[in-house]
Amino acid sequence: MDNPIIIIDPEIQGGDPTIKGHGIRTAVVYDLWLGEKKQIQPVCEWFRITEEEVMAAIKYEEGIKKNHMKIYFRNRFYLRGTTWLGIFNTLLACLFNRVLVRHINEAGKTVRWSVKHGTDFPPTQ
Repeated sequence: MDNPIIIIDPEIQGGDPTIKGHGIRTAVVYDLWLGEKKQIQPVCEWFRITEEEVMAAIKYEEGIKKNHMKIYFRNRFYLRGTTWLGIFNTLLACLFNRVLVRHINEAGKTVRWSVKHGTDFPPTQ
């Protein structure tokens, strides 16, 4: 990790990212910062931490959210096949984040259909 202020230790807060020496989860700092209309000073006073520590937590959480959105959109918006079912599933996933899943038995016969979250089925490499 690039930032020595943020640590991930399984013994502290169950392995969630925390501010070193304080045990405060970065997600909590980030949420309070958003709740304080992105003002750093009230967060510093509330948790008794420095502006540098608050900024490190904010930077860390924004990096996680940015990376998560990239993965979310990559898994949601891609062509799921050129058959009618593939095109139908592509439209369902893009519009509603849902896909139609076919369940088959050992003989290859369709047993049932179900609707699942589109992001649960990432593109195959």
